[in-house]
Amino acid sequence: MTGYETREELMAIDIPGAFYGNQSDRERLKKLLDQHGSVADFEFEMRRKDGEVRMMLESSIAVRDAAGNVTAYQGFILDITERKQAEHEIRRRNRELLVLNSIAQTLTESLDLSDSLHRTLRQMAELFKLDVTSLYLFDQEGTQLRRVAAVGHRSEHSRHFPPVAVKLELMKHIKAVHATFLSTQGLPLPPVFREMQQKEDLVVAYIVILWSKDRVIGGLLVGSRTPREFSPADMNLLIAVGSQISSAIERSILYEETRQAYENLRRTQEQLLHSEKLAAVGQLISGVAHELNNPLTAILGYSQLLTSSGQMGQQGIEYADKLYKQAQRTHRIVQNLLSFARQHKPERVAARINQILEDTLALRDYDLRMSNIRVHLDLAPDLPVTAADPYQLQQVFLNMVNNAVDAILEQSKDGDLWVRTGTNGDRISIEFTDSGPGVQDASRVFLSPSTAEQSGSGISQRAAHRSPSNCPFKPRRQCRRSRRRKRRPAGGKGEFYSWIRTSPSWRPSERFCGDASIEFRRRGTRKKRGLCLRKWISI
Repeated sequence: MTGYETREELMAIDIPGAFYGNQSDRERLKKLLDQHGSVADFEFEMRRKDGEVRMMLESSIAVRDAAGNVTAYQGFILDITERKQAEHEIRRRNRELLVLNSIAQTLTESLDLSDSLHRTLRQMAELFKLDVTSLYLFDQEGTQLRRVAAVGHRSEHSRHFPPVAVKLELMKHIKAVHATFLSTQGLPLPPVFREMQQKEDLVVAYIVILWSKDRVIGGLLVGSRTPREFSPADMNLLIAVGSQISSAIERSILYEETRQAYENLRRTQEQLLHSEKLAAVGQLISGVAHELNNPLTAILGYSQLLTSSGQMGQQGIEYADKLYKQAQRTHRIVQNLLSFARQHKPERVAARINQILEDTLALRDYDLRMSNIRVHLDLAPDLPVTAADPYQLQQVFLNMVNNAVDAILEQSKDGDLWVRTGTNGDRISIEFTDSGPGVQDASRVFLSPSTAEQSGSGISQRAAHRSPSNCPFKPRRQCRRSRRRKRRPAGGKGEFYSWIRTSPSWRPSERFCGDASIEFRRRGTRKKRGLCLRKWISI
């Protein structure tokens, strides 16, 4: 046990200096034996002949003569080195479990990931006696590294850490060896890391690589301003903490995706409800239009009979002719209503945009006049013919007009609506401008009325977005978005621009849609409400 072969060899050495690892232990043992006469389970460090230090447990008694003087010490010594090492390992494991449990509670008790990460870094700095801890995460593309949390930084330079790009060679090396704990010394890190290390006077710095399955999502930097070494146990514990942080980030991403999926489901339910409203409106229009056709037929027939009977004077003939013309106009409106409400198989035919706009405005002519809304038409006379579905275009334009009317009447008893057409290269532009208040909630512009009107049907903007998407054919291409701004008329606050690509190569035999695309852009002129959104749909 001691390494010495004989008793004489052991007694020949300097017992206090060579046998005891700490000389004060021998003095304390002698004092206890002199005072109490015996000692049980006294722990001390013993140095073997080969220099190895072992932990010993001694139980001894003092042997005295008749005068009471100590003549010898008798007892036994037990080597408890392995037991002490096992106890130390148990304590270390318990400490690690307490650290991991504390950090896990911090990361899970709040849905605010930023706050949880800052608190976790503070716990790490306290438990590991670190001077600096900071967390860096990659963006979705995995190219830019940005700092999301930091504790212990002193310099102003380190407090404003810009996003940086990491060399591709370094990332390939990390992934190849599946590195988890790296020293910053010798790594080809971006210069901003070196500058930060110098500004913070960091003597040692290590990076814990954060893994999400087989993907690197970031790194945890730990540093100290004084020289120190991390033991293998500390390294393993830091790696475990990094795994906890990676799991928390994954949970946060999963929660956000779930929340987004729930929000999409809620919006889809709203769209289904609006679709039912649209179907009900279509059935109502169809029924009313059919009922109006019967009396209109009689009016048209009898007005022609009166004109050709020869029994009326000149003034009566004029009245009958006016009656016939107005009845024809009413008949065209009814036919437009029927055409709008009827289900049409999407097809690609020659479409004249100006004619479709005029037919659409004719449907709302009476309502526009009764609502004191002045319509200003500025239609380009040389507008080329394009290939599109005229019925779906009519639904889009009608709902754009409906939205403009609801927006105007929300805050005023009258207003103006400007409708313009023109060409821009190989595209036809259609512009709707109204004197309404403009878009106030861009996220719902295609779900409900963009101006949140109370008197409207609640389907205008959504119908303008949904109607063309009912086309079962997939688009061949989509035209580029236009970033060009147009000047509004005086008093105009709400604008929608529609761009339709012309199709000079269109042939009547083609029965698919795709060359015509539409862009809706709604603008508001109020401060903090200058919104601009674009939605692309195929006609």
